[in-house]
Amino acid sequence: MKKLSSLTIASTCALALSISTAGVAGATEITTNSASPNVSSSLASAQNDSRESISVTEAEAVELATKIARAGSAFRTSIVAPGKFAIKVSDKELQSKYNFTADETNLLHSFSTGQSPFINITNRTTTAVSDRAAKLFHISNADLQAGTFAFLATAAEAGPAAVAAIWPLLTSLAGPLGTAAGLVTGALGGAFFADIATKVVGALHQGKGITFYSDWAFPPITVKIEGK
Repeated sequence: MKKLSSLTIASTCALALSISTAGVAGATEITTNSASPNVSSSLASAQNDSRESISVTEAEAVELATKIARAGSAFRTSIVAPGKFAIKVSDKELQSKYNFTADETNLLHSFSTGQSPFINITNRTTTAVSDRAAKLFHISNADLQAGTFAFLATAAEAGPAAVAAIWPLLTSLAGPLGTAAGLVTGALGGAFFADIATKVVGALHQGKGITFYSDWAFPPITVKIEGK
């Protein structure tokens, strides 16, 4: 794949999310990376092929996810269609009020329409550990409070649409979770993202973490409050 001078997101690209080399049977624990480079630098030099993919470092993905989560007021609260949410402010306001760059704004629009590119996470600090097959991913209370996944807590407090907005980045960062999510994200409705928001807020109040599980029912991903 060749480097491009600017981010291009085709309206016809398929919804897909990159995963780490950890298998679905793994559960992943996260170590926070304190580095915080400029997200736009990587987005602007996105890699492009027929599948429309971009590469960002773990730190850059977390930084962008945090920015999206903090912009929760820019989204309509409810999910407008499975896998889709609505941005209720102009691009100009996204950039002037919420500090999105032009490339980040384009990427956010691709998320909102369910046309997310593959997101390849580089420079990971994640460590995969073996666990039972049904357990996809666990986020500790510490990481929800002030660690790598604090952006999920911020989004959860803003509502289901904010959770949907950060979902492509969350699942790309979460390794094994991305395997299952990449297959069904376009079919996930408001109830799914509302449930995640409720569980995350509940976990914060209870001093616990959350775990994503695979399930034969629909949606095929469930969330439980458990662990530390």
